[in-house]
Amino acid sequence: MCVGNVATLALQKLSTVLLESKLTEEMVEMVVQVLEACFKKPSPLLLRAHVLLYVDAKAAQMWQNKRFRELLVRNREFSTELFGLLVGGDTTRS
Repeated sequence: MCVGNVATLALQKLSTVLLESKLTEEMVEMVVQVLEACFKKPSPLLLRAHVLLYVDAKAAQMWQNKRFRELLVRNREFSTELFGLLVGGDTTRS
């Protein structure tokens, strides 16, 4: 199974649990690991959408995590998409 498929499945599983519960440090760490895997290889658009929607729902809690902030700093394209989503704009490229 490719990295994109594994990451997509992991995010789907995480989101069903995490969106309904308080975000723990361990949960944030799992999301950061999934995101890091996404950036090592090009990720499919569906995966990016899952990531953006998940992070959007938990943005305040995610932002408190130092590794998450560092990940955004290292990956400008993702952070541009994320912040575009958070302010309601569409910054995705075709």
